[in-house]
Amino acid sequence: MKDQDISDLFAFLKTLEPVQGATPGHELAFPFTLRRGLGLWKLMYLDPGPAVVLQRIDEQLQRGQYLVEGPGHCGECHTPRDMAGGLKLDQWLAGAKAPTGEGTIPNITGGEGESGNGPLLTSPIISKAASRPPMTPLAGKWWPCRRTWPG
Repeated sequence: MKDQDISDLFAFLKTLEPVQGATPGHELAFPFTLRRGLGLWKLMYLDPGPAVVLQRIDEQLQRGQYLVEGPGHCGECHTPRDMAGGLKLDQWLAGAKAPTGEGTIPNITGGEGESGNGPLLTSPIISKAASRPPMTPLAGKWWPCRRTWPG
């Protein structure tokens, strides 16, 4: 996050009343209790680049993309996941099953259902929903696709 955004967020949090209580500990099931597997998962799924490539980049769109894909991390709930827990970027913000198993998290692309082909992703300002090609072993190493932020 940008320094000013962190400062603004901290100032906002200071205006809220404190809440009494303790956060419960994590309850993870096997194999998520093994930290070694986290490194491989990160190589497969974490990417510092944007999830959507914009054709037209102006200041307002860049700010919106930064908020949605960064601090707001909207895609973490509103994008379906594959069997390994990675985001299905070709269905970015298209709605997903709730992690509790009850209900769904809505599609916020402006389209219907969970297809993700609504007006947001077919708008003239967006060239495509980025999708990560499968990773392949090359010379004993995994080579994921990496995108970078514009500017």
